[in-house]
Amino acid sequence: MKIKFFLVSILSLLLFGFQTVNAQTEIDSLTGQLKSTTDAYVKLDLDKKIGWHYIERKPDMTLAWKYADSVKFLAENLKDEKGKMTAVYYYGVIAQMKGDFETASKNLESYITYTPSTGDSTEITKGLFHLGVVNKLS
Repeated sequence: MKIKFFLVSILSLLLFGFQTVNAQTEIDSLTGQLKSTTDAYVKLDLDKKIGWHYIERKPDMTLAWKYADSVKFLAENLKDEKGKMTAVYYYGVIAQMKGDFETASKNLESYITYTPSTGDSTEITKGLFHLGVVNKLS
């Protein structure tokens, strides 16, 4: 029994370590692309990807917030409503992960109100899922 637990622990450690290294490699690649582009729409897309990596794959809420701010700023300048609402969604998820359920709820409800206009059921589901987590935890 102890050997089985030991093997599972080692395997978990190896998988987690690989995922963290892989996430950092992806972030480095995206950051390199971000530095080399001048196209505002490409920057917006890259900031979204990097921000989500810092939320989900390599959690760092300070950096995730920084990229959410960048997404919001670029989207406002480009008059890109979907981009602005992506930032709102990121703010909601970041607040949820930090335990600020009031801010999370406010942002996620705003995002959920917007998503039907996109016709994208995946986006609606994402917002509802995170709002459900907030309601369960608060």
